Amino acid sequence: MRTPTAVALMVLSIAACSKKDTAIVDSASVGASAAAATPAPLPTPPAPLLTESNIVAKVASADSSEIALAKLAETKANKADVKSYARMLVADHTANAKEFAELEKKANMTAQMPANDMSAQDAQAALERFKSMDKAVFDTAFVNHAVEAHQKMLTEVQNLAATATTPELKDLLTKTGPVVQKHIDKGQELQKKLTGM
Repeated sequence: MRTPTAVALMVLSIAACSKKDTAIVDSASVGASAAAATPAPLPTPPAPLLTESNIVAKVASADSSEIALAKLAETKANKADVKSYARMLVADHTANAKEFAELEKKANMTAQMPANDMSAQDAQAALERFKSMDKAVFDTAFVNHAVEAHQKMLTEVQNLAATATTPELKDLLTKTGPVVQKHIDKGQELQKKLTGM
């Protein structure tokens, strides 16, 4: 038989337990409410807009990098098709660099790379890697690199053309796109030949 004191203790224990559960639920709902009330993180700010001199500098840097690597390929490649491709890259990028230099002079601007742009350093590292590369694997590695680099370049040229404000620069960038596409197409043909597909 239970004593009234024992019954009272059981009732108090049950009541205390149910209060703890409520407190847990309440704190969980408060946590959920707080999480819902916490604002989402701010979006990443957009990349800074490039000036005309930044655009000209980026294109000049890309042309210079492609010329240096293609000149290396003219001497280090094993296959005549790869050497011919390298000569085409040198000729086309040299012509493009000349046109951009003329525009820079005509517009009386000084090309200046955007702050924190690492493309020239990346290109120099790639050139050093190709200089020390075993000649047996050079052709395939060079063509694969050229295709990938030109695909990135095509996207960048199209984006730069969209942001250019002067008609002369916009026209020159628009004219550059098909030449870059030609380099991609020819490189992809060579990739198939080199892999025997």
